[in-house]
Amino acid sequence: MLLRKNKIKRALLYTLYLVIIVILFLEIFLRFYYPFPRSLTGANWEMAVNRTFTLHNDLNKRLDAVIVNHRNSIGFRGEEPPVDIENKLSILTIGGSTTASSFISDGKTWTDLLGEKLKKQCPKVWINNAGIDGHSSYGHLNFLYYYVARLKFKPKVALFLVGVNDIDRDDLTVVDSSKYTSSAFSTAWFRRHSKTVSFLYDVKWIIHPVHVYNDKQNWDFKDFKSIHLEKAYIDSALKKQDVILQRFRERLTKIIALCRQYKIQPVFITQPLVTGDGTVNGGNPNIDLHVWNDTENGLLFWKKLQLYNNVTMQVADANKVFCIDLATQMPKDTLYFYDIMHYTNEGSAKVADVIYNALTPHLTKDGVNF
Repeated sequence: MLLRKNKIKRALLYTLYLVIIVILFLEIFLRFYYPFPRSLTGANWEMAVNRTFTLHNDLNKRLDAVIVNHRNSIGFRGEEPPVDIENKLSILTIGGSTTASSFISDGKTWTDLLGEKLKKQCPKVWINNAGIDGHSSYGHLNFLYYYVARLKFKPKVALFLVGVNDIDRDDLTVVDSSKYTSSAFSTAWFRRHSKTVSFLYDVKWIIHPVHVYNDKQNWDFKDFKSIHLEKAYIDSALKKQDVILQRFRERLTKIIALCRQYKIQPVFITQPLVTGDGTVNGGNPNIDLHVWNDTENGLLFWKKLQLYNNVTMQVADANKVFCIDLATQMPKDTLYFYDIMHYTNEGSAKVADVIYNALTPHLTKDGVNF
């Protein structure tokens, strides 16, 4: 019996020894080579740089068959920062997937097309796309604090397309509380100090992505499940946004303060959807009933988003920040959207037009020689 216990004890110690060796090996290896293009580990950002991603698309005929997405030496989409960047009108577009435009090829994103328009009026414009899929206003705040702060230059203007990734995100509360500091041996502490823990989190997100709907690349505007919602359900869903909206307001205010600290001029942009308030001339109002997140529909999602858009405009007004109401100026036409929120090539061109027409007079008033 004693002999058996000793064997079990030796086996457990040997297993523990192997686990420690594997973790140490992983920790060392991952510090030299991290396999994921981008990860956020506490205060340390890692961006994919000098890499080209090619997507062969046979899932959605509303998009290009081959999509090319290149990241430059600072991890953004667009031209390299010139040596005389301080003499340029440098602009970053910051947002989630509707800014990143991962399924739109280089040269066709709304950031690219906006840049082409601006350069015709002002050749000294330099613009890059710093959008990151899934980023909320919390992500934008972290991005400014932990990544932009470390760049060798600060952009003169930052365009923030915000709101859609903050909806229903009460889970950001815990993350917000640990943005600048975290208690010893907390989850955030381990992620900040251990590449292995960060790697396991990234694997988890790939296997179980958060807030990614299954038909993202195959949104169907013709043959879809319709959901009708009772007014009481809608009212309750909107009421649940109250606390989240207050935190969203606070984050936008912090973004403005941080931009001004870095001498960056912030510009806010409200977020459009194809659903909500549809008309026959501007798309198909029937898609307002399109199923969304299994139990809701596109109309409710639009009603929620409008709450965030309103806060965006209110915060901008209170802090004297220029705001472009893209949400109301973007036609609700399926020509421009390949799903509920993401743009087709035609949609990207339309977004660029709307932003350019609003932004140019503002920059001119601000002293830029167009």
